[in-house]
Amino acid sequence: MKIFKNKSAGSSKRLRLMALLAVLALGAVAAVSAFATSRPARPSINGPHNPSNKTRASFRFHGHGSVRYQCSLDGGKIKPCSSPKTYSKLSPGRHSLRVRALDKSGKKSRWASYPWAVDTTAPVVSSITRGQTSPTNQPSLLWTVTFSENVIGVSASDFNLATAHVGGTAPTISSVTPIGGSNGTAWTVAASTAGSSGANDGSVELDVPSSASITDAAGNALGSTPVAGSAYRFDTTAPGVPTGLSGPDDPSVKDSSTASSIQWQAAADGGDTTGFRCQMDGGVYGSCSSPTSYSNLDAAHHSFEVVAVDAAGNQSAPATYGWTILAAVQNWTVSGNAPSSLQPGAAAGRINLSFHNPNSYSLSFQSLAVSVQSVTKAVGAVAGSCAAANFATTDFSGAAFTLPPGDSSLSSLGIPTSQWPTIRMLETGQNQDACKGASINFSYQGVATK
Repeated sequence: MKIFKNKSAGSSKRLRLMALLAVLALGAVAAVSAFATSRPARPSINGPHNPSNKTRASFRFHGHGSVRYQCSLDGGKIKPCSSPKTYSKLSPGRHSLRVRALDKSGKKSRWASYPWAVDTTAPVVSSITRGQTSPTNQPSLLWTVTFSENVIGVSASDFNLATAHVGGTAPTISSVTPIGGSNGTAWTVAASTAGSSGANDGSVELDVPSSASITDAAGNALGSTPVAGSAYRFDTTAPGVPTGLSGPDDPSVKDSSTASSIQWQAAADGGDTTGFRCQMDGGVYGSCSSPTSYSNLDAAHHSFEVVAVDAAGNQSAPATYGWTILAAVQNWTVSGNAPSSLQPGAAAGRINLSFHNPNSYSLSFQSLAVSVQSVTKAVGAVAGSCAAANFATTDFSGAAFTLPPGDSSLSSLGIPTSQWPTIRMLETGQNQDACKGASINFSYQGVATK
């Protein structure tokens, strides 16, 4: 029987050694493989400002472990290149440079790209428009300035204010603000007119001078300057005070059937008066025109004011009118008799009116009118016509008088007969014998207040 024990042990050791060598060999292969598949780092690129107003662009690029580079402009042919690299006669518009690095063995990096735009077009002012109504008297004026593209470097020094017939403190640019964010196409320019004065021919205009330092993002300077903008008509002069103000009698008697009417006119030197504003009894001013009326006013003193307004909003000093409305008292009575003898064409006779005041207080009579209401022919009078048309009356012509409680008359009150109402018979040229002995019935109208 053969024994292989020792031989088997040696074989086992050889097998283990061979396995170890195999593992080491595989590791070496993997390392070589990993080293063989690595590529150069993607290069970094420095290039022109984006956007740029230059048609010539220079680039510098660098990559670790790189020995040479390849470039492609705007997707064109891939060509060998070196840093720095310059391109000339570039057309306006968007561009992109791609660069990749190569090592000694020819392995290529990933592409690095540098996009930029070439802009050689100068921005221009598209419009300068007012931001408020004109004419104006406001202490701050606004304009909207619009450019053909986004611009930068806009400041108060890029604008001028042209004025005419403006006194006091000269207007100044107070702020310049982009609309909707920084470096936009539209800007708000504000000017302070605090302390400035002007008549209706004053003007304030916003201009962009040739010295403006505004540019676009590419550095192109503002073109087509100077530019004159829209102007405000600047007016801080108030129109003249309204004249010819007149209204109800003072005092007046409250009467629900009538309204209190007030009228006026613009002053001869009213300037550019465009309207009026009115106020009653210290209330709120509101637009109005002449004549204007107020209904259902209380029995009290009333005060009315009217001011003239021009197109710029300037307001004159007020013209005022005041009057008192008295409350009428209705429960008094009046009566009277015609003179005993009336003849056609003869002088008028006086009517001594009698009054009854049932109140415990005196009344003030403001007016008193007398008319013939009807005529009653005497019994047995001759045939023919006798009517109110055969007579004429005049009203009481005196001023307001006081009527005490109880009964009184014009004569007892000491009122001169020259102020009494009168009646006379008219000369008609026809036979008026039908009026002999006739009774005349009077109608009275008067206003009495407490």
